[in-house]
Amino acid sequence: MITFYLLELLRDDRGQDLIEYALMAALVGTSIGVVMPGWIFPEVSQIMSKVTAALVAATSAS
Repeated sequence: MITFYLLELLRDDRGQDLIEYALMAALVGTSIGVVMPGWIFPEVSQIMSKVTAALVAATSAS
């Protein structure tokens, strides 16, 4: 019985597309980060800092 469930788990490929899209997004993000000129990075850093602060505030409030 347990062997049946383990085999079904190994055959399950429902999350495969999500992983592929995440890897593709990481590759595109890394490529953009390498190609971007240096003057954009401080602005991106400020935006990411604001997003991080908002996420920390949202998680600490709950």
